[in-house]
Amino acid sequence: MMSADNTRTARVVQMHQSQMNQPALCAIVKPIPISMIKTMIFSVAVSVSNKKMLGRLFMLDIPKLTELSFDGKRHVYSIKGEELPSVTTVMRPLSNAYYGGIDEGILQAAAQRGTAVHEAIENYLTFGIDDVASEHTGYYKAFKSWLDEKKPQIISTEGKIYHKILRYAGTSDLSCIMDGEAVCIDFKTSSQIVEMLVRVQLEAYSRAFESHGVKHQSKAVVHLQKDGRWDMKMFPSGDLEAWETFGGLLTVHNYIKKYRR
Repeated sequence: MMSADNTRTARVVQMHQSQMNQPALCAIVKPIPISMIKTMIFSVAVSVSNKKMLGRLFMLDIPKLTELSFDGKRHVYSIKGEELPSVTTVMRPLSNAYYGGIDEGILQAAAQRGTAVHEAIENYLTFGIDDVASEHTGYYKAFKSWLDEKKPQIISTEGKIYHKILRYAGTSDLSCIMDGEAVCIDFKTSSQIVEMLVRVQLEAYSRAFESHGVKHQSKAVVHLQKDGRWDMKMFPSGDLEAWETFGGLLTVHNYIKKYRR
């Protein structure tokens, strides 16, 4: 007859042998891919439909920069009376190198068209209303088509931003979550995408956001066309060549400004 201690020992041995015959837990549970984790988090965030929560999950919590003022009539950014050059102003020598020789009237008409379409886009994204001049309907339809297909989760539109250290400012068209990534987007209604310009522009916005702790994983330009079609070109974050180009332009701008005082 077995003692109580021997009986307990036998049971422990039997349990151990039973466990040894089972596959190890680590062999059953496979590691979850990072992409799947991001998709799961993304799905939860979308179901909650909370922009702030979504922004924080993707490190895209856009700060309210109340210290930054913008005079729309003069197109001047300022902080406590200090004027900051805009990204557009800093890039003017680069823009002139590409558009030089084109009739000023044509450029002005293109700029007005771009402003009108951007305003229509902001009105829709902010208030859900369709309000666009008939001559710009095709560009607006292209935007709606892009929106329906890509289904971005909007974080901010027409976001005013400035670089905390380099002291330049600008307005980013759209910050959103698209295909599981935080993306800085610019809409264009020009006849074609000028990569020489958009790379520098988007990188300048992205770096300005980064100076406030906001990180975009990528950048994109969405080309809206008159016939209702659209095209999109993605750019990676950390475009060193574009950033060095913008830095050089900013240095020249500040040097000229110094001797104009």
